[in-house]
Amino acid sequence: MNCKHCVLVGMFLLIAIAMPHAIAAPRTAGSQEQFDQRYLLLATSRTSTMQAELDEAAAANYRLLSTWWAGSEGEMFALLEKGDDPELQREYRLLAALNEATLDRELREAAAQGFRVTPAGLLRNTTLADESGEEIVLILERTPGETERHEYSLIDVTTSYFWDKEAEVFVGQLAPLQAELARLPEEGYRIVAHLGRTGSIERRKTCAIHNILIAEKLPDSGQGSGQNAMGRQERYLLIEGRPGADVQRDLNEATAAGYRLRFGSMIDLPDPDHLTLIMELASDTSNPPRYLLIGSAQCCLANQLELAGERGYLAHPRGIFREPLIAIMERGAGDQPALDYEWIETDRSGTFQEELTERSAAGYELVVAIAHQQPVGSQGGWSLNSSTQVGWLAKVGDASPSTGSMSGVRTDVEWKTLGMPTRSKDEEIQEQLNEAARDGYCLVNLASFHDGERYEDELSATMEKRGNSPECEYIVLSATRGSTMQKEIDAAAGEGFRLLKVGLFAKSGLMIERGVLMERTPGTTTPTHEYLMLTTGRESTLLKEIEEAALDGYELLARGFYSGHTAYLERPVRDLDQ
Repeated sequence: MNCKHCVLVGMFLLIAIAMPHAIAAPRTAGSQEQFDQRYLLLATSRTSTMQAELDEAAAANYRLLSTWWAGSEGEMFALLEKGDDPELQREYRLLAALNEATLDRELREAAAQGFRVTPAGLLRNTTLADESGEEIVLILERTPGETERHEYSLIDVTTSYFWDKEAEVFVGQLAPLQAELARLPEEGYRIVAHLGRTGSIERRKTCAIHNILIAEKLPDSGQGSGQNAMGRQERYLLIEGRPGADVQRDLNEATAAGYRLRFGSMIDLPDPDHLTLIMELASDTSNPPRYLLIGSAQCCLANQLELAGERGYLAHPRGIFREPLIAIMERGAGDQPALDYEWIETDRSGTFQEELTERSAAGYELVVAIAHQQPVGSQGGWSLNSSTQVGWLAKVGDASPSTGSMSGVRTDVEWKTLGMPTRSKDEEIQEQLNEAARDGYCLVNLASFHDGERYEDELSATMEKRGNSPECEYIVLSATRGSTMQKEIDAAAGEGFRLLKVGLFAKSGLMIERGVLMERTPGTTTPTHEYLMLTTGRESTLLKEIEEAALDGYELLARGFYSGHTAYLERPVRDLDQ
């Protein structure tokens, strides 16, 4: 993938969807155009207007794919796809309530009329919240001639978090949620939607999190018939914790036990946010998928996304989280094609639409589309937010990892995950990596996750077993000045080290430093590549400098953002005798 085509404007919030072709521009009420497009984007600030537009779109044979809220005005977006069968015109019903009891009652009434829950249609609207709490929106779907009626149960499970002074982190009491996850299958229910939202917060003391579960009664199920046939193994498994190495380890263990990711949410805790993941036991536990947690507290997410794509990973539709940005990538068992990703972001819906259309014409499919709100300042004690539209696009490509140990794709090998504070000394991080490398492990991904308000982020290094003897050796470099970093990279490259595409990170503390991880095969001292680091205040200037460097044989390897836009380029060492 050539990242000069990426538009990186900051962190973002994502919801994964599949969109193979061009999307119609956002519609407004009363518009009669664009119904011949395969994809249709609706946008309105009123739920009543959204209901009317959903009715109109459904009459034109569109079906719902995804929904999200965006902007300080509370605008709701709905993305729909043109159906293949003109006779199969769906109906939609939008429910909105400020409390779960009202939503549960309205859900049961609609279900009695043949409507079913669409997981993509459950969301929260924080912009319309009042003292009673956030508004919850649920979009239901009914297909023509539907005669079967489904029974639903909406459960609001409160999880209490208490501040642990010694560990300096909120600790959750998960027993109530775990009990519900065990009870529902026993009574013949399957979870079809999940939403986590923050309740009351008393800073540094307690925090209440509401987990809204919507469960659907399985057809002809009696009590106990929902229990998985595999003996005592529970149908659902809960993973909870602040993003980082611990969550990656839990994902590894869950998949080894035959579980797959079903739902996930990021809960808003002050120090820091926590992930809540609901795993479901797969029907076939012999070929579990592999999950890779990617994220960046300060920079460099595009590099992780690009390399994950080269290894055949797709963003999981229920595994994209915000602030800090975290994405759970999923790779199925067996051979998977490499994917070429592109990334677009803009604060204008029209521009976003044009970018989508241009890239879809080039063969890319949109796999992520959502709005992201990011803080841009504060006024009178209130945070100000800027909203941008974000998209990830991908297509099957012939890309292969170009650096270090990342050649080849294997999902049946042992993984090791290391968690290290980014404030650690370079030598300490380097020693932990090399200790694992001496046992035959090599790096798969290097992610960074925000660790609250302690001026400290965590590096999460995921490594895979390559053999019983060392195949990789690492060196960690850091510097505040670009010129210093360039000299250190040059020195390491002269000793045979190569810069990893995912080897960029930001060392947090009172001052942000650039961090770089380089790799070589043990015993190698002959330089193979040389590097050029570019840093500018404008992205347009950086793209121009990348093009100029390409004329001198350099290829873009990785990009990051610190106090400015930064790019790392490499080229093979030139033979001076030629």
